[in-house]
Amino acid sequence: MALQAPVPNMLYDLEKDVTALLPWDLSVAVTDPTHPRSAAYPEEAACLPPMRAIRRREFLAGRDALRQAIVGLRLPPCAIPMRDDRAPELPDHVRASLSHSGALCVAIADLASNTSGLGVDIEPIEGLDPALWDTVCTRAERAWLASLPDAARPLAAKRIFCAKEAAYKCQYALSGALLDFDAFDIIFPDHTGFRATFRQSVGPFSAGDRITGRHGQIRGHLICVARIPA
Repeated sequence: MALQAPVPNMLYDLEKDVTALLPWDLSVAVTDPTHPRSAAYPEEAACLPPMRAIRRREFLAGRDALRQAIVGLRLPPCAIPMRDDRAPELPDHVRASLSHSGALCVAIADLASNTSGLGVDIEPIEGLDPALWDTVCTRAERAWLASLPDAARPLAAKRIFCAKEAAYKCQYALSGALLDFDAFDIIFPDHTGFRATFRQSVGPFSAGDRITGRHGQIRGHLICVARIPA
């Protein structure tokens, strides 16, 4: 699906749409990765590996989105270099997450005193290749897919993928663990919520623990946001 680049007023509307989706008081920022940007902060440029121009624009747009989300917490703008694990180096008192496609960058942020973990993922609205379902989906999730009409299954599988990405990012801030897709069972109890249940113990989490989130659609994308309160 071809996605048109958003214009500034549309970006503001998208920020409002994401904010309206969430039951939590988070700072949200949306940027356009196709728009030319100024150079990275020196601390950011120092850790950047060589990359193609399109990837550099996405990086800069992502850093701008994170900075805007942090400023939305009434904090000063700051450099956000890349850690050794390639995750953003955030201020200690901030929790934030970032996701981008070729057309959008979305960042969310909150104070660590309110939130222990955040995760956001956006994916273009197009079905997940059925060849990947066995890799992405657990047995329980595949059983749920089988209960849906044939035409609904590819996009439902993509929503499972999106929710798992958000839950993975959310838990990573606390566990530092690299997880496979089978680490979570995802269910969608209603039209806006999802639950990610750990199928194994990792870091501070035990099998059976849950991360809750919200899902929706914005500008030709699925979006999933997960949060662990402080």
